[in-house]
Amino acid sequence: MQKFFKHWKNVFVFMSEKKDGSMGRAKERERTRIFKNRQVFFKRNKIDPKKAVMAQLQHGNRVGIVKATGIGTYPAVDGLVTEMGGVCLCVTAADCGIVYFYEQDSRVIGICHAGWRGIASGIVLETVKKMGLLGADAGKIKAMISPMIGKCCFKTKKDTADIFISLGFLKNVVRRKKEIFVDLAGVIRRQSLESGIKAENLKIHKDCTCCKNDKYFSYRAGRGKLKGVMIGGIRQKIR
Repeated sequence: MQKFFKHWKNVFVFMSEKKDGSMGRAKERERTRIFKNRQVFFKRNKIDPKKAVMAQLQHGNRVGIVKATGIGTYPAVDGLVTEMGGVCLCVTAADCGIVYFYEQDSRVIGICHAGWRGIASGIVLETVKKMGLLGADAGKIKAMISPMIGKCCFKTKKDTADIFISLGFLKNVVRRKKEIFVDLAGVIRRQSLESGIKAENLKIHKDCTCCKNDKYFSYRAGRGKLKGVMIGGIRQKIR
């Protein structure tokens, strides 16, 4: 498991790895195994499953505000925010990015699943906006982009690239001979800055999940077959 922002005294920020086992999005016959993987992982990392809230991903830009524990799964969202101490906000991913947010003064935390569709529809901007509704100052938010598929491997078709170009991200579209690649982490970075997050408060993990598919689950490396997903989460200490 990877731990991020170890110097943050008030929050625990993490992402599982392939060796921890798949953490979700399984076929019916595999759900028992997935449940056991989560149980073991949560216990090992002292996460109370009763206080863990999982986003039910839609690959869009909806963000839920968590105001109570015992929710389990928050329906039809790709991002979650809260000011409640002890709550662990979680999303899953396999090549998509996981973006973590924390604002120390307001003690507001946030997390979002950033696939290319969610990125294009502004999931990062919406997450920061929802944090603001809870009192977070965007200029004080610290953010971290998890390992995700890199511009080295996110080859896409022209119609997808055109979406990012139309949104003003031409510089993040890379052409190599007749192939087109998109720097998704670069787009997330630019959107984070547009939301008011300062460059010095934003960290980007350098690992590409597709290149390092021995360490991470990767949809692209699996040639379109989802063999497992990682779970990422953020939890703050109780006040």
